[in-house]
Amino acid sequence: MPRPSSWLSTTASTLDGELARLGLTVPTDQLEDLLTDRVAAVAQQMRITERTAHRYFDHDTLRTLAHEMALSIKKEAPGADLLTLPRTIAMPLPTLGATITALVEAAAHAVADKDPGEPATAMALISTLGVLTRDHEGDIPNVWCRSRSSRERRGSSSTPPTSYTKAAHYHQTSPRTSAPTCRRHCGTMPPGSAR
Repeated sequence: MPRPSSWLSTTASTLDGELARLGLTVPTDQLEDLLTDRVAAVAQQMRITERTAHRYFDHDTLRTLAHEMALSIKKEAPGADLLTLPRTIAMPLPTLGATITALVEAAAHAVADKDPGEPATAMALISTLGVLTRDHEGDIPNVWCRSRSSRERRGSSSTPPTSYTKAAHYHQTSPRTSAPTCRRHCGTMPPGSAR
C-alpha cells in the first residue's frame, strides 16, 4: 500500500486535532481517505489539479470540516449513556439475537488480537443490551431451546451444552415425565405443552 504524501499526513493530523477538540476520534486512514475524496471533488469541480486543490484545505477549512462532521453525527449521540436515552426503536427478536452474537464475536476477536480495550467495550454493550431487554415493557416472544439429550444429561449437570445459544438459560428433559422443563423455573414451556 503506498504511503500517504506528507501533505496528506499533515492535513489528516490537523483534522484529527480539530476533531479531538470536539471530543471525536477517527482513525487516521479514514481521515486520509476522506481528504483524498474531498480534494478530488474540489479538483474536478474547479477543473484544477489535485495538487492545486490542496491550497483550499487550510486550517479554517479543516476546522469547518471537523464541525460539519461533528454535527452530522450529533443526532446519534455517540458516547451517551444508552440506558438514559429514550427507547424509540423497536428491535425484532432475530435482530436482537444477531446483535448479541456480533458483540460477542467482536469481544472474542479483540481478545484473540490482544486489544485490551475492545473486549471491555463489547462486553459493556452486551450488558447494556441485556438491561434494555430486561427493562422492556411489553410482550417479548419466548425463545425456545432444544431440550437436553440423555447423553448431555449424563455429562456435567452444572454447565449448559454449547451446541446452542438461543437463550440465556436452557431447558432440560424432566427425568420423570420426559417433558422439557426449565431448570431456572421461569415458567416457560415449549409450544404445544400443557401446563
